[in-house]
Amino acid sequence: MKRILLLNMLLCLVVSLSAQSDKKVIDYKGPDGHTVTYRLYEQSATAEVAPPKENLSNHYDYETLVIPEHVVYKGKNYAVTSLGIGAFSFSYDKKSRTYKYIKSITLPKSIKEIKSGAYYKKTEIHISDLDAWCRINRANILPTEKLYLKGNLVTHVTFPYMSFNKIKESAFYEYQPLDSIFIPHNVTAVGKAAFKGCGLRSVWIPSSVTHIENEAFSGCAMKELVIPSTVRMIGADAFSYCQNLEEVKINMRGAVPAAAFGRCKNLKKVVIGPHVTSISKQAFVGCTALTDVIILDNPSLAIEGYAFDGCVSLANVQGLTAKNRVDANAFAFESSSSGKSRTPYSFADVQKTFSYYATSKVEAAIEQWQKKGEFETTEQWRQRVTVARRDEEVKKVIEQIRQAYIAKMKVAEPLPTLLSYDADRGVQTVQIGSETLYVKVPVSEAQQFKANFKPEYIRTQYDIANDRLAVVGRTCQVGNKVYETTNTYAKADNLNDIALNLPPLELDFGGGSSSSGKAAEPAKVVDRTIDQNIPTSNVTNSNTFAVIIGNENYSLVAKVPYAKNDAQVLAEYCRKTLGLPAKNVRTYGDATYAMLLAAVKDIQDIAKAYDGNINVLFYYAGHGIPDEKNKDAYLLPVDADGRQTSFCYPVSKLYQELGSLNVKSVVVLMDACFSGALRGDGMLMAARGVAIKPKAEAPQGRMVVLTAASGEETAYPYEEKGHGMFTYFLLKKLRDTKGGCTLGELSDYIKSNVQQQSVVVNRKSQTPTVSSSTSVANSWRNMKLK
Repeated sequence: MKRILLLNMLLCLVVSLSAQSDKKVIDYKGPDGHTVTYRLYEQSATAEVAPPKENLSNHYDYETLVIPEHVVYKGKNYAVTSLGIGAFSFSYDKKSRTYKYIKSITLPKSIKEIKSGAYYKKTEIHISDLDAWCRINRANILPTEKLYLKGNLVTHVTFPYMSFNKIKESAFYEYQPLDSIFIPHNVTAVGKAAFKGCGLRSVWIPSSVTHIENEAFSGCAMKELVIPSTVRMIGADAFSYCQNLEEVKINMRGAVPAAAFGRCKNLKKVVIGPHVTSISKQAFVGCTALTDVIILDNPSLAIEGYAFDGCVSLANVQGLTAKNRVDANAFAFESSSSGKSRTPYSFADVQKTFSYYATSKVEAAIEQWQKKGEFETTEQWRQRVTVARRDEEVKKVIEQIRQAYIAKMKVAEPLPTLLSYDADRGVQTVQIGSETLYVKVPVSEAQQFKANFKPEYIRTQYDIANDRLAVVGRTCQVGNKVYETTNTYAKADNLNDIALNLPPLELDFGGGSSSSGKAAEPAKVVDRTIDQNIPTSNVTNSNTFAVIIGNENYSLVAKVPYAKNDAQVLAEYCRKTLGLPAKNVRTYGDATYAMLLAAVKDIQDIAKAYDGNINVLFYYAGHGIPDEKNKDAYLLPVDADGRQTSFCYPVSKLYQELGSLNVKSVVVLMDACFSGALRGDGMLMAARGVAIKPKAEAPQGRMVVLTAASGEETAYPYEEKGHGMFTYFLLKKLRDTKGGCTLGELSDYIKSNVQQQSVVVNRKSQTPTVSSSTSVANSWRNMKLK
């Protein structure tokens, strides 16, 4: 037996020596001109990036590195499939006698493994932490494109592609150096404690993610967070103890669970979107700095008892209505550490808000107003119930309810009493309850004013400010003379911004034949809610210019339904919500080829005059057309049919001209497809009856492009909303966020909702796309239109 064991040991040693003899170490110059040492394996025909044989301290003298997909040795290709990360931790600068760390390593998609290797002490490079990457999936495969190193610690990881769809449990658990993470679009789930305790200051959750498990991001360091509507479930404590978190926007399709944001002690503002179904008990327990909770257009939201337990600073909850199911203890304190010395915000406080009092009343009144009267003919009803007249009716009803609300909430104040007069300042002091009023009275009139003063001289103006009854002004009037006061009061709310769920508005698109002799389109039910009550900004965005083109009525090909409405309503959002002055919004309806040329020339002249200190928004709704020979894409003017592309506007030219503008940014929004398909069903007469995949054009300059559809797809209408599908969700996101969303949030929202609704409504796929120029590739997601 001993002989057999000895023989086996010798055999293993021979095999091992044979395997070692197969390995070859070579130096190879990569595409960036930098030489790296590789270890070749003959049997597997792969190459491993390994530490060089000589001393590393003087081997590498660069900060960035590109690893090739193959290395060549004696005419044979070896795929680079693994990386010994320890080999590239630092280099030594002989002149300064200091260590220089590699800050950026770009890897090919052929990489399947990152090897830890014991090349340095753990205190210098956290090799064991790098192993956590391999726990993302069981196969220890980490296809990735970039690893950014700062010093000898990884701070930023980008995953453009993964072969798996879940980030595994505890994948980056307590890896403090990790600063930001961009989760790839194919990942659908983030596992339990995947990033718990990380130093993450930036987290982007893509629209592909549907599940975020317990403690997934607990203890991370981000300041802001957006949970998209594609998320169906987040686990308990998913974002608890995120001490730097100040604002969170939640639009998940489901419940916010217990302690989801528990003890985020710096959380100040929570925005709840229209898809959230409920807020569970103690979901925000211990968020002691939370002051504002905003509910957006969500009449079905339920809030359980003690959901905001311990939120001792909570002072403002907006957007709840009588339709919402709110537990009487929703804002009460239950836990012993809640700070019970403060009287908690209560459901009774919510019921005092104007939005709670008014919303259901306005909706009920408008629903009744829209009904056809018993003694009203159909023609009379259609003439009465129009978009413009409903807007007027909404304002009228809101004003009536405003007056009723003020009368109900107003309480009797103590009678005003006179205090001292300041002769030097010419101010008479008046006491009204706890408020001290300062009335400007000239010295020459002061004695008589004080002798003849009556309480009714003080007139108080009440209105709605911050969603509650408030004193918005006081005046002092004696006879016909008004004495000014120096006090400052709250500004009254714009009540037209109330989020209303109005019933669909039936519009008549019939009425006889058109001038072309074609049969009139049948009447369609259209909900114009998105076109009404457009949020108004108090910010003036004077250095942003918008070029908005809506091509609907083509003379030689089929029309584009709702394109002009798309353009007109977006222009209103630019003026009201984004704060652009009217002169900054350049609109073109049914643009000819000459008008397209003029539109671009106009913005070029503006950019030149402002010497680069502007932002540009370019929007186009209409037909796109492909060149059947070279697949180039074109905007189709209303006076062309696409047969002669010389009379069409090339997308490549548009990108080149907009990209060459000396401006801070260019955002291009295209509600068009370029496959030759109509908006809806059918093909343009210039196309051959099959969709053509147009050539993709690259954005230039500082440009971001959002398009309505990809490849051979069609950009469909959203008939019941009276818009293109792409534009409708563009407008809705602007409306829900009052224009405050980032481009990343906007693009994620549009893509997710268009993909879902197009399949449901049109029974066809439509996939919006986003692309950017290289100069803004790492920053465009945080850019804003406002």
